[in-house]
Amino acid sequence: MNVKTRWWMAAPLAAALVVAACGGDDDDDATAAPEASEAPVATAEATAEPEAEAEVTAEPEAEAETGDQDTSGTAAVVVFGDEEIAMGALLCYFEEQPRAGLGGVFTHTAQAQGTNEAGAAVILDLTRTRDEDGTVGDQLTVDVGDPRGEDFVGYRATGPEGMVTFGEATVAADGVEVTDFESDPVPVSFDLACG
Repeated sequence: MNVKTRWWMAAPLAAALVVAACGGDDDDDATAAPEASEAPVATAEATAEPEAEAEVTAEPEAEAETGDQDTSGTAAVVVFGDEEIAMGALLCYFEEQPRAGLGGVFTHTAQAQGTNEAGAAVILDLTRTRDEDGTVGDQLTVDVGDPRGEDFVGYRATGPEGMVTFGEATVAADGVEVTDFESDPVPVSFDLACG
């Protein structure tokens, strides 16, 4: 009797130990859960760092925009009669090139384009030539409108060297009168840098 009683008492004690052991495994899992929850926090921090780098990358772009604004603030202007016309970049070529079919050479050429108040294209064209006999002369043209349109007007002026001032990388004129040979001459003034 005593042996059987002890065996029955030992069985519940063994069952309790098994449950405690399983509970211990649950405690380990519970401890592991916070570690898993910490992993997303680390991932969020890692994600935040590239965002900070992106902000740093955005700063040079802002500087580039500022540089563009500074450049656009120096728009070149041609005064044509009473109107000021903003011009785009002045394209220059200050090296000798042959005058096809005309003899002599071009020593300087420059051209810029803008739009007048009426919305018509305005092309400023400048040349300096040297003839075969050594004579040097300047020519200035202002074309207004579409050359194929009915409203197109071409103004011209030719003169001796110095009518247009060609610098190392600049072109200027002061009150040079151009004409379309049908109406009164129009004075043209500008001081442009090659761009």
